[in-house]
Amino acid sequence: MPTVRERICCFDLEECGIRKNEAVSTYQADEPYECIIEHPGFINNCLLWEVLENAWLAYKQQYGANAYTDNQLHKRYRHVAYRQLARFLYGIVGRYVRYVLPSCAVNKIREMFPNPNEQQVEYTGFFELFH
Repeated sequence: MPTVRERICCFDLEECGIRKNEAVSTYQADEPYECIIEHPGFINNCLLWEVLENAWLAYKQQYGANAYTDNQLHKRYRHVAYRQLARFLYGIVGRYVRYVLPSCAVNKIREMFPNPNEQQVEYTGFFELFH
């Protein structure tokens, strides 16, 4: 992660702790997951291309011409996976509301949907919106 602000671990985020702890009752886990990337909710919502494709269609329907568009599937899936992760951790997030996502989850998403054409990939990363 390029900036200190982006190097946040899921251990340091209260929302991740809540999600990891709820897995004990929801998924009958013996104990909370150590890392958010082990959580079935993360895996099912952020890493499965079928779910991401469906989320993409809902996103396009909601935002229409203002939606992020890119015909490269790996970029599209990363974009939607980050959105899904924010929703998974924080619920409904407003248009101009930004949260730093846990770096372990961001790295896992990037690993699952890498850019197949470039050796050294530059990612946008987190940026504040000022309006």
